[in-house]
Amino acid sequence: MAFASKEKSRIKMVALTINGVDNITWYSPERGNSKPDDVVINGMLSRFKTRPEMKYVNKIQFFNNTPGGAIIREFQVR
Repeated sequence: MAFASKEKSRIKMVALTINGVDNITWYSPERGNSKPDDVVINGMLSRFKTRPEMKYVNKIQFFNNTPGGAIIREFQVR
């Protein structure tokens, strides 16, 4: 089983970056599919905040990873 996958993960995170830098997309760990949204989001956010790419991020959005997935949570970084 993969750690996270576009097809099986329940939550998608999109980090919107400054101009000229590609946006970053992460998928939640598959083992977290049965956990509450807040638990999964807090885990993804804490891991992402340690990444060097964080200095380019303006906003982080979390979506349901379904077709037309609704936004679950949004964090303004700068």
